[in-house]
Amino acid sequence: PDFTMDEEWYENRFDVEPSVYKYMRQQRDGPFWDRASAKNKYDLIKIPGYHIGGWYDGYRNSLPRMIENVSAPVKAMIGPWDHDFPHNAALKPQVEWRHEAVKWFDQWLKQVDTGILEEPKFAVYIRDYHEPDDSIEYIPGYWRWENEWPPADSSKQYFYGHDGHYLSPEKSKFVEHKLKNKPSIGLEGGGPTMWWGSIPPDQKPMDKDSLFYDSDTFDESFEILGRPIARLNVSADAIRANWVVRISDIAPDGKVTQVGGAAFNGTHRNSSRQPEDIIPGEKFPLEIHLHFTSWTFNKGHKLRISISNAQWPMLWPTTYPVKTTLDIGGDYGLSIELPLLNDEFSSPEFKNPEFSPSLDGYNVLDAGNITGYAAIETISRNQETGEAKGIASNRGATEYPWGREYFEEEIEQRTNDKDPANSMVVGRYKITQELSDRVLVFEQNVQFKSDPENFDLTFHRWVSINGEKFKEKKWQETIPRDFQ
Repeated sequence: PDFTMDEEWYENRFDVEPSVYKYMRQQRDGPFWDRASAKNKYDLIKIPGYHIGGWYDGYRNSLPRMIENVSAPVKAMIGPWDHDFPHNAALKPQVEWRHEAVKWFDQWLKQVDTGILEEPKFAVYIRDYHEPDDSIEYIPGYWRWENEWPPADSSKQYFYGHDGHYLSPEKSKFVEHKLKNKPSIGLEGGGPTMWWGSIPPDQKPMDKDSLFYDSDTFDESFEILGRPIARLNVSADAIRANWVVRISDIAPDGKVTQVGGAAFNGTHRNSSRQPEDIIPGEKFPLEIHLHFTSWTFNKGHKLRISISNAQWPMLWPTTYPVKTTLDIGGDYGLSIELPLLNDEFSSPEFKNPEFSPSLDGYNVLDAGNITGYAAIETISRNQETGEAKGIASNRGATEYPWGREYFEEEIEQRTNDKDPANSMVVGRYKITQELSDRVLVFEQNVQFKSDPENFDLTFHRWVSINGEKFKEKKWQETIPRDFQ
């Protein structure tokens, strides 16, 4: 390519407002989000679809929804991968998904009977236990078919919180447990990219600032597949508060591996379209559907459920320091519903990945980290001031026939346990393209900060040619916090 940078390029690419402004102006559910959502519009989907996802990718909840709700022909596959293609994913086992894609396309585009419609609809990888270590390369488990959603003959297992901070299949007498929110919770245990994906580290550092409840050691192994449901009855002493629920597997050696989780804004308890302030001291129920997961709880292991009011930096802190209560026991006390799998199943037989020839002149010199995104590398805390800071970074390089491209990314994430309203994220991104006749450098800095009333979002973008700044553009907007 000649990398033409004319007025059309600047107008259509360089000068385009960053999309995050549009999203931040829409902080509640409504028409803006409806336009691109399949919710309540599944009947409009007429084209056959094959959906592929990964357990360590943050985008996976749509797979069972499609199987359950779309009347057009649908298939799906979910394996032990992050934000990768299944044939060359960093996490193994890999499968040759392109073979499945050709069968699907031949069936519908060439009208060739490939037999794919006789197969069950949903290929699912059931994860077995692994340590909370993001350096592991193989996720133990096995493949199984499910032909419908929810799976046929599935059942539910319920555990209830008890005053002694343990879980049991039996309910207990009523008591209240209290929690003082730590806004920076999440830095040490939220995972390398701080979303509901990737492999989070050991959850103990987060659990010590949470309310957590452990089951007895299991006498038998069991498997779950689906979206666990946590039911809470809570109150807060401030008008804004979030709730975060995580479930984990406690191994015999004490390591705690996150299995699933989700977060909920308490002002959305009655409606995400018309949020309402929390009435301090008033109790209300929450039903939180955790993100789609699979897991095998082995004999000798335990289940843990953890409740907190923050997950920084995935979840922006609420304005006020807050203390919350959680009902334990009685009619509305803490419970977790686990979707159990039955023992009868058949398994798909996917092909192993085939060799993918590289293009002449194309070579990955440095792929960066496993997720492809900036990952938390350093964490610092000031106990005196309450400030907590995480630094995430990533870098890589690729060689092309026309030259080389390098990228560098750093994200600084700051909050304060004593003053959560004033939090800030600063991001820096740089792309360098070494061409035969020039060197192009594209840079962008973003600062996203808050105070008690507003978010402030600033972007600065510039391009340099052979070391000289050629063009730049800045955006700045103050956006009111909308029940955040």
